[in-house]
Amino acid sequence: MANPLPLDPPPAAPVAPEIPRHSRTNRLLHWAMALCFLVAMGTGFALYWHILRWTLPLYGGKDSAILLHFWFGLGLGLTTLLVYLVWRTLARWTPADTHFVKHLRKYAASPDQVPPPETGFFNGGQKLYFWSVVVSTALLVVTGVVFARMFLTTSMPFAARPIAFSRWSCRSRCWFTSIRQQSASRARFVPWSAAP
Repeated sequence: MANPLPLDPPPAAPVAPEIPRHSRTNRLLHWAMALCFLVAMGTGFALYWHILRWTLPLYGGKDSAILLHFWFGLGLGLTTLLVYLVWRTLARWTPADTHFVKHLRKYAASPDQVPPPETGFFNGGQKLYFWSVVVSTALLVVTGVVFARMFLTTSMPFAARPIAFSRWSCRSRCWFTSIRQQSASRARFVPWSAAP
């Protein structure tokens, strides 16, 4: 019996070249913005939400958390500004975006549907999300700077101002606590007849 001829393997399907949706710079900006947001949010919750005060040691204590919150909040504002500058032309609203938002249920029900060519790089939902992030971050940064300026003195170097804010808040908290304790101790000794 003769040896059968070896069969040639079937030809491989042509592999399409990978097309990156976003450049490396855009991805770096995105992840820098995400890191700044997460650190600012975590330190903000730890500083201002009493239930999460137990997380302050994770940030090195209250003073470190204030510094981290301040600088990562400014970093969030800066990275959001850079993302805005990069994507603002791609995120302009068009009539195709209005059509997309009006028919959002249809697009959500069948995500494999090919968007019309006039949609552009981002669809209407992505553009709404982009603008909500830009506007809300701008509000967060403006309110953060306003609140920081109320507590920071202008006679010290800029980098040391959050430390002064931390010391001021500690002193004011101690002062308010002592007033509260004094008024509570006075209330204990007030006879019932003198109480209002």
